[in-house]
Amino acid sequence: MNPSLYIETILADTLGLDPESMGKGFVGRILGGLLKKSGCSSLEDYVARLKSLPEEEEKIFEAVIVPETWFFRDHGPFDYLQHYTMTKWRQETRTEKIRILSAPCSTGEEPYSIVMTLLTAGMSPEEFVVDAVDLSENALRVARGGLYGKGSFRGPEIGTNLKSVPIQSRNYFHQEESKLRISQQVVSAVRFYRDNLLRPSSLAQMPFYHVIFCRNLLIYLHTNAKETVFSHIDRLLRPGGVLITGHAEVLFWRQKGYILVDHPRSFALKKPLGKEEKNGLSSPLKAPERVELRPRREAERDVSLQKAGKSQVIIAPPAMGTDLKSVPIQSEQESDGMEFMLQARSLADRGEMEEALTVCRRYLEKYPPCAQMYCLMGLIHELRDRVGESEECYLKALYLDPDHLETLVHAGLMYERRHDHEKATLLKSRVTRIERQRQNNGN
Repeated sequence: MNPSLYIETILADTLGLDPESMGKGFVGRILGGLLKKSGCSSLEDYVARLKSLPEEEEKIFEAVIVPETWFFRDHGPFDYLQHYTMTKWRQETRTEKIRILSAPCSTGEEPYSIVMTLLTAGMSPEEFVVDAVDLSENALRVARGGLYGKGSFRGPEIGTNLKSVPIQSRNYFHQEESKLRISQQVVSAVRFYRDNLLRPSSLAQMPFYHVIFCRNLLIYLHTNAKETVFSHIDRLLRPGGVLITGHAEVLFWRQKGYILVDHPRSFALKKPLGKEEKNGLSSPLKAPERVELRPRREAERDVSLQKAGKSQVIIAPPAMGTDLKSVPIQSEQESDGMEFMLQARSLADRGEMEEALTVCRRYLEKYPPCAQMYCLMGLIHELRDRVGESEECYLKALYLDPDHLETLVHAGLMYERRHDHEKATLLKSRVTRIERQRQNNGN
């Protein structure tokens, strides 16, 4: 077997990774670095070494799993968690502890942020359980150590001083030379486990959870791997429980029947309580019958291409909920567009929003407009609280493709958050009809 293909098979089988979702040449770059460190003279020699030394496979996983996280990432999920625990959870008579899972937890910033959020909400460590799971032993080693540098803090004042930490959480850190160490009270409140969510028996010993954080994992996985992760998360989350996912993964869970939570930028969903709730309340949002948007020259050019019998360019990387292998690459524009989209997605997931927008604009300067790119720009603007720019991008996307599912979902959520119920209702009715049509067509 071709050495590169052999490595890709390992990544697909063990990590569920779709190499295309990581961008062109990703596997080659990983192999190049590992080959150099191993001292092997060729890829064939390295594969032979890999087959004879199981620990070498671990090095591949560690090279691929690059932690990209920071404390209180995106803020919205933690704002909602605090709201949830201070209202719904406390309003109900509870004799049990609230159980929360962070999977994957990377280097620990997320589960520690969860603990600090609960403590800030007035809960004591005796009232909650926070479990954290990751495949990377290196990441878990950092997490258990509780010592963090500059990359773990994002905000108005980036750095490794207390000004880079949210005010309400600063008393949980103390300066240690050029880094910040999290307090023992927070560290001791998290139980870390090493496990792989792609294993059939993953977390089999765990009881149910009331809240699960599973963010920005599905965007890198092939279709079968996504289904495996879904089966584990759905099994572990109790009916009525809360799932916090990534903003690009909301659609996947909506299609599985999960119900969106109306809270700004929380990307939170609830697991249905029963069949009636699932069938009646979980249909994703979609576009209105008519979108008023003044056509621009480039939009007219794209529409003219469609009228001439040419289909609009499809750019649908896993980050937007589509399996790359299901999208045929037929032109330089499609292939190039995929690279632009992946680069923009990666930047946005790292919190580099302006850089991500720059990549999107470069694509639009080079090629005719497409709904997928405008949808991504709308999401990024929304994350930056630029409501006007976000709406404009969504409307452009819907003008180009009125049935564009991702745009319809996120535009509907935007209108719901703005309490524009008339537009939100129009979007929802359109979604329901389109989904029924697709079901009838067997799609």
